[in-house]
Amino acid sequence: MKSSKDTYFAVVEGDALALGPRELLSAAVLEYEEFILVGDSERLLTDLSQYVHATIAARPICVLASSNALLLTVEHFLDHAYLHEDANRRFFKVCLDTGEVTLVPQVRDASFKTDANLHVYYEPGVQGLHPVVKSVVEAACAQHNEVTKLVCRLLIGYSFLPDQQLKSKSAGSDLDALQLHELQAFLGHLTGLVPIFTLLQEELTDLITHCNTLLAVCPSSASDLANIQATAALQNGFPCIYKVMSVLHYLAYQLAIERNLFSKAFMHIFRAYECYTSGALFLDNATIRLHTKSGTSLDSYMINNQRILGFTPVFKGIGTYFNLEQNADYLTCKFYIDLRNKFHYTHGDVKPSASLANEFARAVIRQILKIEKAANQQNFLWRDVYMQTRKHLIKDPQWEVPAAIRRALQAHQLTSFMVP
Repeated sequence: MKSSKDTYFAVVEGDALALGPRELLSAAVLEYEEFILVGDSERLLTDLSQYVHATIAARPICVLASSNALLLTVEHFLDHAYLHEDANRRFFKVCLDTGEVTLVPQVRDASFKTDANLHVYYEPGVQGLHPVVKSVVEAACAQHNEVTKLVCRLLIGYSFLPDQQLKSKSAGSDLDALQLHELQAFLGHLTGLVPIFTLLQEELTDLITHCNTLLAVCPSSASDLANIQATAALQNGFPCIYKVMSVLHYLAYQLAIERNLFSKAFMHIFRAYECYTSGALFLDNATIRLHTKSGTSLDSYMINNQRILGFTPVFKGIGTYFNLEQNADYLTCKFYIDLRNKFHYTHGDVKPSASLANEFARAVIRQILKIEKAANQQNFLWRDVYMQTRKHLIKDPQWEVPAAIRRALQAHQLTSFMVP
């Protein structure tokens, strides 16, 4: 039974069509209310449209496909280019040689779903798809899922660094802790995937470029954080690396919340606050410089010529410098910082709930934005770094995966037109 949401189409290849199929095309356009003619030759489509109009005084909608596209794959993407797109619209292919009518499933963006682990899959299944389309859909999902796994590993998962290098960090300086070693190792993994992940090369290249911009703000020496004039490492008196680290922890908080890992989420939002406020105190009297203890000199984080090993002096310092002691968000942060000591990740056995972690997060973000404004931050804003980094690290699979599939099949180059 025909439905008002049914659309019929025929595919024509080459530069000419015999008389018999032309007559069947005219009959099909007359029979069906909505009819699309698909081909990769604008000359042939125009010729057939004019022939049909001369025969029955009606015209098909013409869809011109890229000459690089395989037409038998394009027919699975008509919904993407159709002028009256409808999620429930069905597309029936009419064979102009036999008159046989076949329902052709459409590869729709909304059909790509994610599971609890943020892995994307094609919900209707790949049955009924052209074998080439099936292969590309499966490969695009697999490549996206591998990149997502690496991003999750970067934010809240396992280290990318070898054990020996991890052990060496026990004697590392506070300056060395600002070098984003894990991000560098993550970048190495991504670079190795570029020649293999052909469907996502464009997205991987963009992600690698963004990661390199983050690495570019790492201070190469303590003097990079002490210069008066702006540098790659220092903008408006604020060391950029602390904002990058804060943003990465905030993204980790969001990812942990989505996975119901509330203890991880809480600790990440705490670190997001700690990193940002540690950087903000460079606007007052914080420095990184050589500090000698037991005959060993290391570049250390200092306030008032005292090496800082805990967060309490930073928290008190930020409250005093920005006059936040009576600020509601500052007091909320103080409450949760104190409560943190009772959690099972620290000195107690209780675990934070989602609501507690989210309330702390809201206070932290309001604090960060308030300090950004009070500190007259104009370049390398925390919000901008967050937006750009989230865009590159946490992709929307309903956009990225279908776009990669259409790009691979040249199905994105579909042009609908009416012949005058």
